Amino acid sequence: MAVTRHDTNLEEHGPFHRFQNAVDNERVERTGMVGGRPARNIAAGLFPKVKAFDGPLPAGWSGIELYTVVAPDPNHVPGVPVWSGPRQGVVLSTEDPELVLIPVRIVKRVD
Repeated sequence: MAVTRHDTNLEEHGPFHRFQNAVDNERVERTGMVGGRPARNIAAGLFPKVKAFDGPLPAGWSGIELYTVVAPDPNHVPGVPVWSGPRQGVVLSTEDPELVLIPVRIVKRVD
């Protein structure tokens, strides 16, 4: 994971990518925010987290490639960063208490 500076002069973390559909891509592009809920299935959890993967979006997959000014949680699984909160930069949705959001800058979108 690289840390870069964008024209806002804030450190950015990334690149990261998420596999998602065109509807979700449009929502992220429109709002500038990526959301996450509590994990389900094998690694189920009680607390919401934004989830992504390290590195650029692989060729042939739909989703987004992004950078964010919010550092991932420390001690996350290697290659699978998460952002939990609330904490600085990770906000709880005002419409859904099980949703946290982080600001992102999309650099690649594939629908």
